[in-house]
Amino acid sequence: MIPKPIYEAMPAIYVAGGISIMAATGNALLFASGAALSIIGMVLMNRRRNYRLMRQRRVH
Repeated sequence: MIPKPIYEAMPAIYVAGGISIMAATGNALLFASGAALSIIGMVLMNRRRNYRLMRQRRVH
């Protein structure tokens, strides 16, 4: 199992890594990979937030 601090930081690491790749390269394939990595990170952030909100509403 992944430790909680690492698990929570992973989407932000994906976004930051993707942006870094896009900024550091002139290669179209690497740029597209960086964009995909950033999008995946943002999707994960959104899904986690939505799940936690939905779970919180069910409890109350």
